[in-house]
Amino acid sequence: SVAEYATVFARGAAVSAAHPTLLILPGGLVWADTPWAEATCEQHGNAARIAAVPVHVYAETWTPESVTVETFLGERFARDFLPVVDAACGRQEVWINETGFATSAGRTERDQAAWWARAIATFAATPRVTHVGVYEIKD
Repeated sequence: SVAEYATVFARGAAVSAAHPTLLILPGGLVWADTPWAEATCEQHGNAARIAAVPVHVYAETWTPESVTVETFLGERFARDFLPVVDAACGRQEVWINETGFATSAGRTERDQAAWWARAIATFAATPRVTHVGVYEIKD
């Protein structure tokens, strides 16, 4: 549950008191899960321990067809996710700590390359995104 996670996170993040230069990150959210991020930040003083808010972006691989890489971090993200997370966690950087595009189900490596070109342009155009972690999808 989110309450259990927040407790475990608080215990793990307590090392930041002894090592203040360590970056403490919550686990990457599989999507921009506003209630989860908000609850994690609000419990146990966790907001003060969080260095960035990580999310995973697998748009067009494991999302409905209506969700593209361009819309994943679009208006709903800016309107619904960021203001709530900012209020609960403080204004933090957003790290895309996992992203990729699978070439399964009839998708080609050319499709994958085109997705990466669009994804990098989209991530670079999103001011709050400061880091991108590439996940190697073995398919």
